[in-house]
Amino acid sequence: MIIVIADDITGAAEIAGIALKHGIETVLTTETSFPDEEPEALIIATDTRSGNAADADKWVRRIAEIIPDKGQNIIFKKTDSVLRGHIVTELNAVMEVRNIDSALLLPQNPSKGRIIRGGRYYIGDTPLDLTDFNRDPEFPATSSYVKDLLKGNVETVGVKEQLKNGKKGTIFIADAESRGDITSQIDKADRNTLLAGGADLFTALLEHKYGKELSDTDNGGISIPESAIIICGSTQSKNICEEPFIQTIGAQEEVMPYDVFRGEAAPDYWFARMSATYGRTKSIIISVGEKENGGKDCAVRLRKVMSDATCRLVKEEQPELIIIEGGATAYAIISNIGWKSFKLKREYAPGIVSMTYGKTEIILKPGSYPWGNLFKL
Repeated sequence: MIIVIADDITGAAEIAGIALKHGIETVLTTETSFPDEEPEALIIATDTRSGNAADADKWVRRIAEIIPDKGQNIIFKKTDSVLRGHIVTELNAVMEVRNIDSALLLPQNPSKGRIIRGGRYYIGDTPLDLTDFNRDPEFPATSSYVKDLLKGNVETVGVKEQLKNGKKGTIFIADAESRGDITSQIDKADRNTLLAGGADLFTALLEHKYGKELSDTDNGGISIPESAIIICGSTQSKNICEEPFIQTIGAQEEVMPYDVFRGEAAPDYWFARMSATYGRTKSIIISVGEKENGGKDCAVRLRKVMSDATCRLVKEEQPELIIIEGGATAYAIISNIGWKSFKLKREYAPGIVSMTYGKTEIILKPGSYPWGNLFKL
């Protein structure tokens, strides 16, 4: 069994979509327990990126401790592709609990223009700290040098370098500018090396190490059914209302009032207005609206507001489709509603994955990924 521990739910869904495309029976869960019937791949979604380091350590240790101690089990630690989160803390927790010597970390996704060259992170040709990620409310990229972003026992590894004989618990973060570079780095890891990183690494692991072939399927675009709730919880992406398909479905946007964004309690009239819009149109978009960085406390508060609003609407009438942008927002909403385990349905695009709970299809999209041409007009 392949066991993936992810620090947010959109990252977990992204990995689950990759497994699904490679013909692997996959279950995604937010529970810290193992199913009686083990699937080929179990993707465990936590929300540790949104909490503090101490809580992240506790949760990841708990999961690592209950993983069945079978020789054929593979543990993969999913991390954010641009190094947000408590990455060193969580890798140390897995290595200590499972008695693993070292970790090989490849967070970058060359397929999306995200690379590490000479120990420095770039998006395209732009150093990470000169991109919009320097305005992230919780983990701003203050440097493009990966050793500055990851504090701890971290060593950089060039494509042509071998892993050094460091002390136990060393985290090697590797250069890679292409899919071939990622494959070359994987070959350096032995059975006592924890593999950690992003979607391109997981894809290469399945195909290069375990011979899993990619399914040649065309899932088409997303079609909007009669009832849909779209939650735009990210301040990093383009406004979905600017997408052409919105004009065709008649969805109405309800923007969070500015005073709520700035810290006031969400007023009853806003919830009532959303309820009336949803009851009338059956298709509603709830968005943060503002793009400014209010800091971590603001981000946590906004997630709760968006979660409360969505939960109220779902209780009024469970929709056929929920689209949630932003991993922490998605986790807050799903937890608030009380949904825990999901059947994977399809991957619409890399990182944009759908799963089902009862009659509802849930599509999760990382906030930093573009919508692209996903929707059927």
